[in-house]
Amino acid sequence: MRRRSLGSVLLVLATVCSATVSLGTTGHAADPPQQESVQIAGQSVVLDPPTLSGQETADQQVQRIEPLLRGLPYRQFARDSVVAPVRIFTRYVNDSSGKHLGHQVHLLFVVHTPLTTFTADDFTSRLLGDSDDSAADSGPPGDVSPESLRSRGITDSGPNVRYQPFDVKLLDKIQLSGVLRITRHDADDQQRIDLRLDDRFDNRWTSLDANDQGGAYAGFQAWLTATALGDGQSVLIESRFVMHEPEQWFAGSNFLRSKLPLVLQEAARNLRRKSK
Repeated sequence: MRRRSLGSVLLVLATVCSATVSLGTTGHAADPPQQESVQIAGQSVVLDPPTLSGQETADQQVQRIEPLLRGLPYRQFARDSVVAPVRIFTRYVNDSSGKHLGHQVHLLFVVHTPLTTFTADDFTSRLLGDSDDSAADSGPPGDVSPESLRSRGITDSGPNVRYQPFDVKLLDKIQLSGVLRITRHDADDQQRIDLRLDDRFDNRWTSLDANDQGGAYAGFQAWLTATALGDGQSVLIESRFVMHEPEQWFAGSNFLRSKLPLVLQEAARNLRRKSK
């Protein structure tokens, strides 16, 4: 199975790279996908929808984005610079007693490249990051085999729905492995990917410390959009994800929460560098 770093599955937007092949017209706008709830240790969580649908005028786009900037001028947020601002908002998922169960993260930033330089294949193939050259898959790269899907009664796999295994190392402390269901939605002015940890597969976590703890893992969901902005030469990258953090991972500390914004900000800058 492929092994990938932190900046891959959990930080999905971090590995979406700009490509040099043009998509051309991706199709007409479709109805937005219905966001399903995800269970985080017994708590039901539904991710908020994207800020933009791809149908707004340039002025409407600014009006919808500005409230998220918390006083930062839109011109500064959208400037063409590798180090332009990246907006990252995090909050805990808590139970009724206030105990932390996981995290919700909202991220948005601008990349100065036309939407047509993001290919659909690049969106999905880059989603899970680079793999080891020595890894071998029994089917198309990154995909669960048709036989494995059929054995679980899964029949919706196709061009816009993929099942991809992952094996990631989280901050050099936790190994996560399992299968993600990845759905792609293309429209003229927006591309969107939805990810969900599929509980029909054996998803697991293992501590990389000496104690070698581990167990079943559930509770990860995300979406990612790239939306063409009014100037026709830039896109808004936006993502929301929710993830369960078992108490055994970091003994209930803020270790993971403190690291996420730093890694996401650097990921955004790397994506901007690749787009140049």
